[in-house]
Amino acid sequence: MTSIPDSPLDPPGVGEPRPPRIRYDLPAQPLALASARLAAANATLADALGGELIVVRPSGAPSRVIVHNLELLAWLGLDWAEASLDGLAADAAIVGLAKRIAAQPGEHDAIRRIGEDRALGITHTVLPLDCHDIAALTERVAATLGWHPTVYLMLGMAESPSDDTPTSLGWYSERGYLPQALRAYLAASACWPTPPTDVDAAKMLACYRRAELSHAVWSPSGEQIRKVGRHAMREADAEYIGQRLRARFQRFYGRWHRASDTSHRPEEWFSLLARALQQEAVTLDEATELARFAFVDRVGTMTSEATDALRGPRARAVLAGCLEDMDPGKLATPDSAKLFFQQLRHRFRDTMGLRGRHVMFPIRAALTGTLVGPCLGIVASLLGYERCYSRLREALNGLQNGAGDKA
Repeated sequence: MTSIPDSPLDPPGVGEPRPPRIRYDLPAQPLALASARLAAANATLADALGGELIVVRPSGAPSRVIVHNLELLAWLGLDWAEASLDGLAADAAIVGLAKRIAAQPGEHDAIRRIGEDRALGITHTVLPLDCHDIAALTERVAATLGWHPTVYLMLGMAESPSDDTPTSLGWYSERGYLPQALRAYLAASACWPTPPTDVDAAKMLACYRRAELSHAVWSPSGEQIRKVGRHAMREADAEYIGQRLRARFQRFYGRWHRASDTSHRPEEWFSLLARALQQEAVTLDEATELARFAFVDRVGTMTSEATDALRGPRARAVLAGCLEDMDPGKLATPDSAKLFFQQLRHRFRDTMGLRGRHVMFPIRAALTGTLVGPCLGIVASLLGYERCYSRLREALNGLQNGAGDKA
């Protein structure tokens, strides 16, 4: 991020052609998804044209809001130069032209914007459709004054989501969404009202180069963002995810591994957990919460689904059978633990006619307090024999002292 001089564009035929400069106006309010979408669109246009993104600071906005918004743009991975309208001299030609041709008050504002872009050297910018008056006047102004016109690309308006999808970009940053996922989703929404989960970057850049942006009304979709987030987590570099999870584990649990009393070395234990979480979680926050089972001494709370699983058909028999057959060697590795649980499942199928979930769900509930997360073989291997035995025994004791299995 660097400062740029407020220099005008060269008149036609004078000097060397300048690289594209693409303008984005930073809002004076905390960044919402709609504003972030416009930022991502302009940044992607700059990438497509091989140009530079110019971020214009708002006048009179609280400095803390500006700083936070710039931090969020950096979090998204945008790179830019900064410009300000403070002290920008009014172009006499623009003032005169406004008096001659602007019939409506709104046209004065449009012509002023065209003059600002001229003074800042802006060659292209993406604007929402409600700014169509700027695009409509720019060629007329350029033709009248002999300028190279700024190219304005119109983008469909954004509307509030119909569900409870959060619209603050900061909300997604705080919860550990991968920024590359959000940026790709927002930039792609300028091409397709419902962006694909796996965005084809080359196809998207071509869309921007051809100025084929969507004019449809766009509404952010929480479900789509989660799909994009999950895909990005699964496709991300394992080392990148591991570095971020290690720091989060240290902050939330006071340690980055708990390999003691297992057959794994610390780095192996951590890598096993991080890779498993990468396949299961949508965000880094979610991955950190899903890792709780591996760091706590005992299962303190259970989800309602886990509680129901422990009260399900023959849950006591399942837990007792698991305790009876289990030994340290069977839980030493994810593969050996997976084989153990597979054999246990077959045993209860053949002897009691139980379905797989009636066997696996009570065990998972007892070990983790939830029915989501890494596969049971990985869970048991990460916990080790002693912690698995303790949790299964505690859950079984609770059932024996409680109301018992459901009929």
